[in-house]
Formats: sequence, C-alpha cells, structure tokens
Amino acid sequence: MRSAVADADYLESVIQTITTEKARQDELARSQEETRKAAVEHEKAMALLAAARVEELRAQATTLAKPDGPRYLPRVGSETSETLNPQHALGTRRSSPSTAKGAPP
Repeated sequence: MRSAVADADYLESVIQTITTEKARQDELARSQEETRKAAVEHEKAMALLAAARVEELRAQATTLAKPDGPRYLPRVGSETSETLNPQHALGTRRSSPSTAKGAPP
C-alpha cells in the first residue's frame, strides 16, 4: 500500500510540474505575441511619420518651384562674410576699430 501512495504522490507532483510549466509557456507565448503586435504598430506609426514628412517636403518643393516663390536661395557653402553681414547689404558697414574716430592712424 505504501508504494501505491508514493506512486500517487509522485504522479501528482509530476502533473503539478507539467501544469506549471505549461502555464509558464503559455504566458511567455502571450507576452511574445504582445511584443510582436507592438512592434507592428510601431512600424506602422513610423511609416505614417515618414509619409507625412515626404508630403511636407513635396509641398515645400512645390512652393519653391512656383514662379512667384523665392527668387534667390543661397547655395549651401556659398555664403561670404559680405552676404551674411546685414550692415554691408544696407551700405552701413561699421568701421573697424583701427579706422574709428579717435583711433590713431
């Protein structure tokens, strides 16, 4: 009789272990599915943001291409100190310290 009780206890223990492991695996699978769905939603959001940026750039290009749009756009790297100095453009450049009033020649 003792052997039958020990066998029953052992089988109950094995069943409990299997049940616990199955629940752990189910929870892991559920968690992985949630992570996968979140990644898909993130990718969709990023694609929408990229599409919106493309539309912004397209609208900006259309505006710049219009005949009544800006006439003169400086090319990158082509600015000189004269074109960047608003005083020069107005013809009111400030004197350098050595040519200012009261400075020795």
